[in-house]
Amino acid sequence: MRSLHAAVKEIRYRLRPTTLRKPLVWLRHWGLGPNDVFLASHQRSGSTWLRFLLCEVLTKSSADFNSVRLTLPDIRHHRQGLKLAGDGRLIKTHEPYREVYKKAIYIVRDPRDVAVSLHEYDRPSQGFDRFVSSFVQGKATAHGSWYRNVRSWLDSPLVGNGNLLLVKYETMRADPQGALVSILQFLGGPIEPEAIRSAIANNSLHGMRAKEDRARATGLEVSGEKIRSRGRGVRNGLVGEWRARLTEAQAKLIEDHAGELLAKLGYAGHLTPCEAKVESESGAGLDDTGLVQEFGGATST
Repeated sequence: MRSLHAAVKEIRYRLRPTTLRKPLVWLRHWGLGPNDVFLASHQRSGSTWLRFLLCEVLTKSSADFNSVRLTLPDIRHHRQGLKLAGDGRLIKTHEPYREVYKKAIYIVRDPRDVAVSLHEYDRPSQGFDRFVSSFVQGKATAHGSWYRNVRSWLDSPLVGNGNLLLVKYETMRADPQGALVSILQFLGGPIEPEAIRSAIANNSLHGMRAKEDRARATGLEVSGEKIRSRGRGVRNGLVGEWRARLTEAQAKLIEDHAGELLAKLGYAGHLTPCEAKVESESGAGLDDTGLVQEFGGATST
């Protein structure tokens, strides 16, 4: 049975980035409303953590994987979900920008850290050289490459009309309270400092891992798939883990793939271990200065 499950999973993995999923994607987007707001990102960029934080702040109740699934649903389950001001819903998507998306929060993360996290979550048994090659070719996920995903949102009309809020994962880690305030202002919701502090405290790395363990014990479905059928979703939350995990050649392959976006988004190039230690201790690379001017839209600071 296990070998059959592995074979089916491998077939699904190989079919994900093909055109065969286009009708399915179209169907998933059927019935979206003009007031819906999207929590968008490439996979493994921090959307799960942000969904937990927003779930607690918006509902004033403790969040677990089931309540988050119902309150801030994935695009494939969008017919449920919490109503926001203006009768819209907050819906998670990993898809590149589409015209049906009228307002969105886009979370971006260093693509080198994204690659490490995605490998550990989805393809831990695959050799890393092979995985990195798939990652830059856009074959590691169903949603295309990191560059294509990010570029589609930054080139979207939402940037020009002020309906895109760009949030860096690294900024969220450094200042989650500030990031949440920016997001709530963008959503037009009330700013309640105590609710924000409580949500952050309740969804620490330790707390999130405990919630995932409880969900795994019950076999809870998250995004339509049994949570225990994949790698750990809540890992270590590290910023810059790629420096200890990628070879120089692997890092350069991803950097070449990311192209001009790496610098525009404030992500440094490949650093030596000594330089990485200095940057980590100084907090460098977490500033969003210039993103508003560069892309013409809103950004969290």
